[in-house]
Amino acid sequence: MKTPDVPNTSLIDILKEEPEFKADPNIKPETSDFQEPVQTEQPITTEPPKTEPNPTDFEPPQAQPNPLFEPPQRKVKPRLSEKEYEESAEMTIMLFDGTQTLILPYLYQKSIFTREETRKLKELNERYKKPEVDLSEEDQKLLAKYHDYKELSDNVPFTEQEIELLKNPLAKVYSKYNIHVGPELLLLGAVTTVIVPRLLPLFSRLERL
Repeated sequence: MKTPDVPNTSLIDILKEEPEFKADPNIKPETSDFQEPVQTEQPITTEPPKTEPNPTDFEPPQAQPNPLFEPPQRKVKPRLSEKEYEESAEMTIMLFDGTQTLILPYLYQKSIFTREETRKLKELNERYKKPEVDLSEEDQKLLAKYHDYKELSDNVPFTEQEIELLKNPLAKVYSKYNIHVGPELLLLGAVTTVIVPRLLPLFSRLERL
């Protein structure tokens, strides 16, 4: 009796060999619940955001206002009534009229008469106090100049019609610019009326120095 031929391999070599599995054609493969889904790699594209340029981005930064250095706000003066503006205008005209009545006759005198003629007028005034006055031709010319000076001086003060003519336009100007004229102007007018007559003789004396 013959013994089968046994290959000359040891048991250890057989265990090292991996077993071969043959798939059964009658068994369909099943997907496992733990099988990871197959992901298809897609290319990643990064596009810059579409934004339109803002012109203010290129302007220099503006300094923020500092409340410590802000100028104080001016207080708005309340408006007056139209009658009060007219009264202020009349007050201003009267002040101007009083000033010119004091100053202009003095200026007329200095522009019309010389110092010698002024001295002769004083002498002629003394002669008129006598009952009989004999006037020379030179005296008559001097009196004619004096009458011209007197007429100019008498026409210096404003008439009532002139005051009304000036008052309405001046009142509209005061109303437009909201100008307030208070009692300070009256005080200035009173001071001018009192002081100016005392100062005018001083100017004539200064000319003799």
